[in-house]
Amino acid sequence: MYLPVHLTGSKNVKTLAQPDSRLPLYQQLKEMFLDEILSGSWKIGTTIPSEIEIATRFNVSRATVRQAVMDLVHAGHLRRIQGKGTIVTEAKIEPLAALTSFSENMRAAGITPGWRTFVVEWKTPPQQIAERLQQPIGHALYVERLLLGDDRPLALQKAWYPSWLINLHQDLFNKEYLDQHSLYETLRRKCGAVLHTAEETIDVGMPNTGQAKVLNLHKGQPVMLIHRDTFDPFFRTIESVELVFRSDRYRYRLTLTRSPLNLESQRRR
Repeated sequence: MYLPVHLTGSKNVKTLAQPDSRLPLYQQLKEMFLDEILSGSWKIGTTIPSEIEIATRFNVSRATVRQAVMDLVHAGHLRRIQGKGTIVTEAKIEPLAALTSFSENMRAAGITPGWRTFVVEWKTPPQQIAERLQQPIGHALYVERLLLGDDRPLALQKAWYPSWLINLHQDLFNKEYLDQHSLYETLRRKCGAVLHTAEETIDVGMPNTGQAKVLNLHKGQPVMLIHRDTFDPFFRTIESVELVFRSDRYRYRLTLTRSPLNLESQRRR
């Protein structure tokens, strides 16, 4: 679908503010386009007009239009596709920069979290997982779930939990309960776990056929692969989890600071 040059959803043709406005022209254009996207007037998957059409419509330069569009591309609201143009996309979800749960990240983004539990069982973990759990022998709890945002699939979760943490609360860990509750909240409130530190790695990969089907992915669409080990204040493992996220809906943003102490140390070498 192709969007008309005028902004949809308004009876009167919208114009930019007067030249003496405090906002630069590109910022005015950007906010106008964003209003159309957030209001739903510009539908997800539709193609926006070309730079020259927008520039002619609002009597601004193509450079002004390009800056407004690229700001929205970087923010995840638009995506440029060679040979097709610029299309409207859903903004990606950015998790909080802290040790937070999936449900906490979703609520912070204004999204309702949900869960669909596939597997809950006690079994002997593979050696690598047993080492991560710091549990060389015995069974551990294995949980496999689909994570939802506003009832739409976002990620697959495969998590392991040590027996010392779960044994006294086994009755809680069933499909009916886990379809309604956050695992982090359950561990904290019901099992008394203190979530203190986590180690996390992030990779990019391709889903297998089953993962692509459950996550409603297009052929050739990559995924974000996340592995996290969470520890309590005594550095006992509380959870070891693997997550397969839709890369078109999820991204990480990091703020990096260069320490003056490190700079001084490098100068002396």
